[in-house]
Amino acid sequence: MEKTANLIGRLALGYVFVHVGVTGAIGAGMAQPAWLAFDALSIAGGAALLLGWHIRQSALILAALAVVAAMARHQEFGWVLAVGLLLLASRDVCSLCLDNRLLRR
Repeated sequence: MEKTANLIGRLALGYVFVHVGVTGAIGAGMAQPAWLAFDALSIAGGAALLLGWHIRQSALILAALAVVAAMARHQEFGWVLAVGLLLLASRDVCSLCLDNRLLRR
């Protein structure tokens, strides 16, 4: 049950960040470079979570981004994302992750 919950949470958080990054990059137009970097990190970190590659590092980086976004845009949802990512980072690596497949070689 815990592995399934970990997988669903990881996939959901990864999807949220990929979606936020893609929609931010598409709708950015002439956005400031800092927000474009934010979108690029969101896409890369979200994709890493979806694939299960460097989950801890990706989750910690995305948690920091979520806190920055929550403070800059005054949105409480960023704090919720940060807590979820910190919980994900505190878990052991799951069995259905790319990291485990690479470590077996």
